[in-house]
Amino acid sequence: MIKIAAFLLLVTAVVADNSTITCVTKKDTTAECGVNVTQCHGPDNSIVDNAYTDYGCGPCDKNKDNTTVAGCAECTGADCNTYKDPTISFKCYNLYPTKTEINCTGTAVHCHGPAKNYNGDNNVTRAGGCGPCPNATDSDCLTCNKEKCNSAFVMAPLLTVLLSLAFWLQ
Repeated sequence: MIKIAAFLLLVTAVVADNSTITCVTKKDTTAECGVNVTQCHGPDNSIVDNAYTDYGCGPCDKNKDNTTVAGCAECTGADCNTYKDPTISFKCYNLYPTKTEINCTGTAVHCHGPAKNYNGDNNVTRAGGCGPCPNATDSDCLTCNKEKCNSAFVMAPLLTVLLSLAFWLQ
């Protein structure tokens, strides 16, 4: 009986899985996880404005009530928690036919609108909106990188005319 127990103990020691995996821990950093760790965790990037930003080895942390921390996503396997820029919300203007504020999402703030001297009839260019210009080489469209920044494209020419008129009238 002792020989059988010793044999089973030896087989268990040989068969035990001591492999390790790596997980992303920051944007450009990975770490080797502990022995027998099979999961990685990171932010759930399908959630807009997710406050959870931690990457690392093992499952997500748990709350006091044993539920997974909000905004955390788990995955199984090496480097499965690939870094992705977070999805954020911001506002831009839709300028045509009337100026209205619109809600946008993306990995960076980008709004677009017609260039300062645009006088064409392309309604997509005239409207502006969320994201960069649809065609990056279009000189009739300008991209800006601040929330609600695309209203200035329309106001700048008008403001220039009004200021010129005010100085002329003096």
